[in-house]
Amino acid sequence: MSYTYTNSNVTNSPKNYAQKSYGSSFRAFTPKSPVKSFRDLETYQKALFLGVAVCKEVQKNLEKGGASPLKASVADKLCQTALEMSQNIATAHSIRFSDSGGGIKILEKAMLSCNLVCVYLEQFQGFLVPGEIEPAFFEEKIKEALVIRGKAMRLQASWKKFSKEQ
Repeated sequence: MSYTYTNSNVTNSPKNYAQKSYGSSFRAFTPKSPVKSFRDLETYQKALFLGVAVCKEVQKNLEKGGASPLKASVADKLCQTALEMSQNIATAHSIRFSDSGGGIKILEKAMLSCNLVCVYLEQFQGFLVPGEIEPAFFEEKIKEALVIRGKAMRLQASWKKFSKEQ
């Protein structure tokens, strides 16, 4: 069964169901690939990349010298917390089938880690001498942490829904 509209640029046919209409940015539906391991989770991947990027930049700054004990302490907490995000997501994914409540609680820890990364990034930025690291780096990483938190929250909601269905 094929429908063609002559007054617009939309053609609904089995082969051509996802054309643009009315100049919008409509794209064809493409399902996400199935999640076979925690490494397939977009939330995990983004958390891992954020943790590694933050730790690299912080360590590079500390190696330049002149780090006060307080700045080094905040840097250590920042790196530990940034790397914990991806660890918590991986742990939650691993135990969610045997203990769905435990997996959801660990995912909650991952969301807490996202919030703490934002706090530690702002604190570390306050210890810097102007020009050491661009302020845009911190703003970008804070936004990324909040995006990860939102993704983890949606993942948690889907896990809760899945555990109720069983």
